[in-house]
Amino acid sequence: MNSVNKILELVSRRIGDMGLVTLMAMVLLVVVDVVIRRLFNSPLSFSFELIEVFLVVCVFFALTYTTSLQRHISVNVLTSRFPEAQRIIDIVTDFISMVVFALIGWQSILQAAFIRDIGKVTGILGIPYYPFLYVVAFGSIMAGILLLINIINFVIGAFKK
Repeated sequence: MNSVNKILELVSRRIGDMGLVTLMAMVLLVVVDVVIRRLFNSPLSFSFELIEVFLVVCVFFALTYTTSLQRHISVNVLTSRFPEAQRIIDIVTDFISMVVFALIGWQSILQAAFIRDIGKVTGILGIPYYPFLYVVAFGSIMAGILLLINIINFVIGAFKK
């Protein structure tokens, strides 16, 4: 199980790096668009489309990375008063999240196949939408797998005690 954790950690770190590069490209594109708009009164006509597809990559790669680090946002107003229930509530939430991410991944794969078949592309650049739906599916499924590994590690740890 330890080797699986290490492999998933390495993969999620690389995915996080790709998300970071995408974020930097997105910021650079916005800066260039604003500068050209202010200096020449002529914005880049395709910047909205690129930001749209970059945002999908950035969000779902960051989702995978933050899930691997277990740095997702949590509200512990209730659980801070009951520290013994904290881990059980975390596992239940991880399980529900895992199911939701699995459903998102599954439906994204189906939607990507449908979008590919009808040939839907962006308006100006003609970028196909379906690869980005596969990114959504990949990020969601990876997050679900990471949550499943977290649950398995908890169960193994509970039996060792």
